[in-house]
Amino acid sequence: MIFTFNASQRITSSTGAIANTAGGLPFASGGELVVTDGTLAPASFVNGWPLESTGKVAIHNAGTTTQWQNGLPLTANGRLCSDNTNSVVQFVNGLPLTASRISIA
Repeated sequence: MIFTFNASQRITSSTGAIANTAGGLPFASGGELVVTDGTLAPASFVNGWPLESTGKVAIHNAGTTTQWQNGLPLTANGRLCSDNTNSVVQFVNGLPLTASRISIA
């Protein structure tokens, strides 16, 4: 998986159409990770990443991290906890993290 990053070191994302997949993850034509923000439980997991039934990554922006799976912060119902405002403080397995969430723009 190759992610694109913005100037703030966040993974770039899109809510648009999926153009291709890599490692089971959906990407837009510009290389952005394709996501859906919400609170419902994901439909499935691929390589530890929660996915909606549409194939988009299931995130909850500003959700509360209650568990970690494969280095990914997850909510109680399994959505990826994301943060698009706080600064990146560390990288784990190449992924940018704020204090307790993955940093996705």
